[in-house]
Amino acid sequence: MLSTTLLHSARLILWSTAVLALPLGLAAQDRDTILKKDGKHKTKVLIVKLDRDMISYKSRGKDFTIKSDLVSGYRFGSAPDAYTRGLSASSRENHVAAAKLFDEASKATKVDVVKQAAIFFAGRSFALASLKDATHSNNAVANLQAYLTATPNGYYMPEAKVRLAQTSLAGGDATGAETMLKAIETEAVSGNWELFWPVLIKYTLARAQYEQKKFSDARFSFQAVDGVVATALGQGTKYNSQLATLKTEALVRQGETYIGEKMYDDALGYYQTLAGNNTRGVRAAALAGQGQILYIQGVDKNDETKLRQAQNELAKASIEPDTSDPTSAKALFYMGKVLSALGDKEKGSLGRAKTYYTAVRKNYGATEWAARARKELEG
Repeated sequence: MLSTTLLHSARLILWSTAVLALPLGLAAQDRDTILKKDGKHKTKVLIVKLDRDMISYKSRGKDFTIKSDLVSGYRFGSAPDAYTRGLSASSRENHVAAAKLFDEASKATKVDVVKQAAIFFAGRSFALASLKDATHSNNAVANLQAYLTATPNGYYMPEAKVRLAQTSLAGGDATGAETMLKAIETEAVSGNWELFWPVLIKYTLARAQYEQKKFSDARFSFQAVDGVVATALGQGTKYNSQLATLKTEALVRQGETYIGEKMYDDALGYYQTLAGNNTRGVRAAALAGQGQILYIQGVDKNDETKLRQAQNELAKASIEPDTSDPTSAKALFYMGKVLSALGDKEKGSLGRAKTYYTAVRKNYGATEWAARARKELEG
């Protein structure tokens, strides 16, 4: 299962919201709104086409266009109720419910521009759901490909292609995901995509390489995320929090590439250095990483001292401020693993270990550690 960073990165500003109330007497075809970045919104219009470069619309019977990079979003005034409810479910990160509502909306509307938006959002929601449950992958692929086929240069084309690659990776096809990501990475540069997407592409590429045990390649890609993030932040973006999350996760994942190669001393040294990083959330993740390595070394060498050291670092990680859900879950999971390894050397260790696994499953169900904790409880 993939890191919830891929889920966190999906907490984007929704480009469209539903208009719940309309002025009396407003014509059905003039209910849409185009939200401009300068605040001078286009109201009482009919959106005709949403392309990545240009939005076409009608106002008072006349045709107009506006460059997409001047627009912060839009609102459909006559979208089906299911579309509105889908947006609400999406904002709550209830991705499965949102996907079903958008699918319903795409079949209910006769307005093509609304239909294509609904198809995209259905695909996007299924893709995000697939990061936790790969059974949603087929629906994600079907909707995203349908959107790209109908609107090759559509407003959401960059995200649709990235979500397709994420879905491929979530479904277990890391090789296919890597191929897709390398192709769209080139397209993102030549097509001048908004810089958030190259960051997510590079991060997801690193994850795909890691899953294939290409640890050296993955480490290089994780290292590259930092530079791409710096470029994106330097140019100004609304995705600052998502970029910060990806940067932190990439830093942490670099250490895991050493673990993958069984270079435990290198991994431990890396995390010890990283623990001095003042970036929000990084210290906690570094401490959890140290605990993970010390646990592995303790088990490999049957070394109780290493296991006790692991306990200490994991306890520190769990109480650090600004600890992310994945880091908290990881720390609790390995606290359980340490207790399991200690066995009779610590009173009530097995029962306490189960308490930690249960806490991970109950409180951090969206993280990859929940599935691991479930296996420990079932084993």
